[in-house]
Amino acid sequence: MLDFVLDFVLDFAIDLVLDFVLDFAIDLVLDFVLDLVLDWVLDFVLDFEIDLVLDFVLDLVLEWVLDFVLDFAIYTRARFLPGSVVEDCEVIRAIVSDGCVIRKSILDQAVIGIRSRVGTGCQIRRSVLMGADYYETPGQQEENRKRQRPAIGIGEGTLIEDAIIDKNVRIGRNVRIGAAGKERNMDGKSFYVRDGVVIIPKGSTIPDGSVI
Repeated sequence: MLDFVLDFVLDFAIDLVLDFVLDFAIDLVLDFVLDLVLDWVLDFVLDFEIDLVLDFVLDLVLEWVLDFVLDFAIYTRARFLPGSVVEDCEVIRAIVSDGCVIRKSILDQAVIGIRSRVGTGCQIRRSVLMGADYYETPGQQEENRKRQRPAIGIGEGTLIEDAIIDKNVRIGRNVRIGAAGKERNMDGKSFYVRDGVVIIPKGSTIPDGSVI
């Protein structure tokens, strides 16, 4: 009888221990698998969010840098104009920019800006021509003839001394512009004088035969 009881108790204890061990092992495996899956999911989410944030920040920075560059960029050569035509001219210590057409004229201590058009028989002395922002089209030239106004540039036979001619100025034929005999600082019609230099403002029109 005692042996029967001992066998029963031993079997019960073994079953109990076995169930405990199995339950513990299953819980351990489940915890390990769950931790592994959670770590993988967490790494994936973090990597995705980090990539998303980095992409957003990168796009924002690139957009800001692009706006800054476009707004404040300094171009060393923003235009590709044809070489200037300087035909039968006397050039003395002068600088001629791109895209100019100058014929049978005298340039003495002068700076000639881009797209400048200087007619025959002109004299530009100790002066700066800022040039033009554009070439006039055939339609614009026809409009000039209809309105009897000079084209953008310097008309034939014009003399310019000690002056600064701003951009897109229309100066007719046989015009005389100079600082001689004028006050060092004064304002006139279609011009003004500062420190003994005559200045013709941007976009002004000086008719044929004018004397300034």
